[in-house]
Amino acid sequence: MEFSTKKKTLYLVLTALFAALTTVATILIQIQIPGAQGYINFGDAVIFISAYVLGGVGGFLVGGVGSMLADLFTSYFVYAPFTFVIKGLEGFVCGIIFTKTMRSSKPILKRLTSAFLGGLVCWIGYTLTDLVLFGKEVALLTLALTPIQVGVSIIIALFASPKLFELVIRNRYNETKVRDVDEETDEQNKE
Repeated sequence: MEFSTKKKTLYLVLTALFAALTTVATILIQIQIPGAQGYINFGDAVIFISAYVLGGVGGFLVGGVGSMLADLFTSYFVYAPFTFVIKGLEGFVCGIIFTKTMRSSKPILKRLTSAFLGGLVCWIGYTLTDLVLFGKEVALLTLALTPIQVGVSIIIALFASPKLFELVIRNRYNETKVRDVDEETDEQNKE
């Protein structure tokens, strides 16, 4: 798909904006876990939303760069390179699943499935990272606590208003997809 110069500019601006929002969301809400080397945060919600809007490549850049910057700004230097890869892949998987493989699915099912699979990458990635860096005990804590972080982030991303991103979706996808999002939003508002 060929993008016009305006669409390329919009894509770059949104990627930078979402990366900055990911950094801020990760830094603002940090729940330190005794015995663990990292922290629980909800920057994943921004990664999921950005992957819905930007697709796989944008999701990778937002997740990787935004989360890595949060690690660097909060002195978790040892995690920074791992975070870049893990959170980048989380955004990439979520974006690819959402934009490419589930075209005929209902929008809420697409968001749920893509975020779940992206979150699975995060869960496995950080569990293996902690196992290698810090040993079995820390890895077990990560194994138990990462699903909480990912689960809350999925809930936030699921219920973030699709109307908020309607303008972006109109530029990125065809009119039919926007109508699908509008119909889903109307159904959610009726409930």
